[in-house]
Amino acid sequence: MSTSIDGIYFNITNNTPIVGVSVTAQSVDGYSEGSATTDSNGRFTITGLTDKFWLAKATTQVDELGVFYLIPNPTFHRDLSSISADQHHAGFIGLLDSASNIVGVDSNAYITITDDGVINADAAGAEGGTLALTIDQFQIDHGSIDGIADDDHSRYADRGGRTGGQEIYGGLATGEDLLLRGNSFGIDGSVFIGSSTGHFEFVESTGQLKFIQSGSSAGILMGGDTLWYRSAANTWKTPDHVEIDSNLTVAGQVKLPTTGSAAGILIGADAQWYRSAADVMRTPDAVTVDGVLTVGSQNVATPDRSIVCLAAGGYPTTTGGCSDVTKVQAASNDDYKVLDFNKDADEFAIFGPFAIPKNYDASTFVCQGIHWTTEGGASAETVRWAISMKILANDNADTVAYGTAINVDDTWLANGDIHLSGASSAITPGGTAAGGGLLYIRFMRDISGDDLGGDARFISALFTYGTDAISD
Repeated sequence: MSTSIDGIYFNITNNTPIVGVSVTAQSVDGYSEGSATTDSNGRFTITGLTDKFWLAKATTQVDELGVFYLIPNPTFHRDLSSISADQHHAGFIGLLDSASNIVGVDSNAYITITDDGVINADAAGAEGGTLALTIDQFQIDHGSIDGIADDDHSRYADRGGRTGGQEIYGGLATGEDLLLRGNSFGIDGSVFIGSSTGHFEFVESTGQLKFIQSGSSAGILMGGDTLWYRSAANTWKTPDHVEIDSNLTVAGQVKLPTTGSAAGILIGADAQWYRSAADVMRTPDAVTVDGVLTVGSQNVATPDRSIVCLAAGGYPTTTGGCSDVTKVQAASNDDYKVLDFNKDADEFAIFGPFAIPKNYDASTFVCQGIHWTTEGGASAETVRWAISMKILANDNADTVAYGTAINVDDTWLANGDIHLSGASSAITPGGTAAGGGLLYIRFMRDISGDDLGGDARFISALFTYGTDAISD
């Protein structure tokens, strides 16, 4: 228990101590627990206590209406016996009667205080007996405690600051946390670090940690020299190197603003890509592409290839054929050759056979345009060219049928002028569509969809097809 007890006689009428009171410690049944002293302000102290003490009794008459306070000694806030339990109470109070005794408590009653500050009173002279009275513990006014301005108990945070700094823990066991909240109202607020205008702000409702300030003196400094900061609106900046060990996904642009071989991207200390001029990427190193490389809409690794059919390389079919090759002398004395298709019956011409390269991908062909002319056309008249193909593979019979003919229509412009048709739709060859075979291309003038008033004179046509490799 406490080794000493403080008390005071206090006038409750004028809120002043009762002075001049002489106090003695009682001695009953051979007990002589401590000695009592008093001062001129009505305070008294009983010292030398062990496990119990007798009520301190005033030996002089007290005529004023007062209160007897019994408080464990000393009264400094840091030394209250229950301070670890966040309590500020200890002791009891009682009204004094005209004989300066505490009302309801025999002057010879045992008064004991436990180690945690609980005060008990027993019947006079009978330790452990029952005394029918109420002894009220009271709350000590926090502001009236002696030494309240002292920073005597470091177990509590000092919001005004503490010399040497202070450390705050949330719990005592593994897994316990320290929780800081913006308010207790139930609506999420913010927790600011640095100042209310903020160097850092944690927004409870979103979970965001805001770095409010801009510039190289703000941001995040790691290891004393590595810096990330906000340099402008929507812009993060660092003056240091950035290394990424895993994937980097960027939803917007990654800008490398500098031009020249000293800038750009350096991989493995020797493989470089850089901007050599406006809209130009350059590398001095070799480039190997294992997948598909597309330039514009064209796959560079598997480019389209072309076949040109000239009138000089064609010939009329044995049955229903067009004219033989005819040389035409233009007004400029530039000669060119044509195949004439009559207006009165369907007529045919064959081109090939062409040895189709092995990198042909077995897809369809497209006629990109047909050059033709006439000497007998008129306004709004049209010509219809019907194109069909077949491919003969090794061990195919030469009687393999042509694929479905695709029509290409074109409108007369002027007699003697060069006409260029539009492109055809996809043409599927008959036979075996595979590289290494023989390709036949057949043209027909289809008069069922043709009203041109004279011969249609075929000059040339350009075809394209797909590949599955660069090399033939």
